[in-house]
Amino acid sequence: MSLPTICYLDDCESNLLLIKKSLSEDYDVVTLDSPENAVEELLSIKPRLILLDVNMPDTDGYQICRELRKQQELSNTPVIFLTCRSSLEDRLTGFEAGGDAYITKPYELAELKYIVQSQLLRHQNLIAAENKADLANEMVFVMMKNNSEIGQVIQYARALSQTKEEVELLDNTFSVLNDFGLNSTILLRLTAGEIVARSDKKPFTPIEEQLLQLARDGQRIVCVGCKYVFTGNHSVFLIKNMPTDDADLTGRLRDHLAIMLESCDACIELINYRHKEKIDREKIANKAESTVMQEFNKIISINESLNQKAQLVFDQLATNIEESFMFLGLTEEQELQLTEYIESARKEINQYMDAGYSLQEALCRVADSVHELTL
Repeated sequence: MSLPTICYLDDCESNLLLIKKSLSEDYDVVTLDSPENAVEELLSIKPRLILLDVNMPDTDGYQICRELRKQQELSNTPVIFLTCRSSLEDRLTGFEAGGDAYITKPYELAELKYIVQSQLLRHQNLIAAENKADLANEMVFVMMKNNSEIGQVIQYARALSQTKEEVELLDNTFSVLNDFGLNSTILLRLTAGEIVARSDKKPFTPIEEQLLQLARDGQRIVCVGCKYVFTGNHSVFLIKNMPTDDADLTGRLRDHLAIMLESCDACIELINYRHKEKIDREKIANKAESTVMQEFNKIISINESLNQKAQLVFDQLATNIEESFMFLGLTEEQELQLTEYIESARKEINQYMDAGYSLQEALCRVADSVHELTL
């Protein structure tokens, strides 16, 4: 197993040799003897830890540390200052420059080894904590995203519980699928007939129709690449752009679409039931209308027949009475009186016949109203 790489920058060759000899057993020690281009060299090496002398020509370790902290690759790499400067101001300057530890000369090699080891361990723990935090943040984001998606599926199911028409069912389904970023084609099997529609409102292609028809009695979920087919009892979802490059998202969407398929099937069953109920009601209404119309026509026919017979009987009676005047030996006054009785009776009979015609007209209006109720 390769050893952790440590870089030591110092313009004193004896110091470089001492540190390299002392730490080489546990670390891969790379020494740099000039501050010139030191930042570029350190960026190329990317060591796990950097040891810096403070007193160097043209510049000092503080300035080099400041430059290192500006580089993203080395911004968190532990930096330990090795110097003879021991004042509080010097230590504060090293801390301000971005140093992690400050060791003053002379120092014990055991102390140096301990501080190097502790800084490497601290940095390792820091990286692990950052990775854990990143993973936690990613998990929180996924959970939030999943909760949002589940919320949409729940709202979809609630909306379908109030849906009564297939057009509204399609609109609600495409709305959620579009929010998920899915390009889809849907087949709905209704009692009134099958419906095929696309989320982009364009005409469906022959191959789409063939896929949907083949999926009618197939497996529940079939996929090839990014193309997925979800088959239910009364509906089929053809998804043409499942995000297969994101396994977690694809897994969540599979679960969401399976639930949506169940909700869609339940809504279709309800629509089919309502359609059947409507047909049954229409059959009953049509039968009732036929029966009512037949009875009304019988009543009207009987009424017309009775009116005609009553008129004939009365006319015949009046004729017979008038013809019998010459045989009855009535006075002129008696004949006139009897004629008036006949005319009075005729008027009453006409009134009854008019009432019969009014009843006939009323029955016709009722028949019309019954017919309108069945439409």
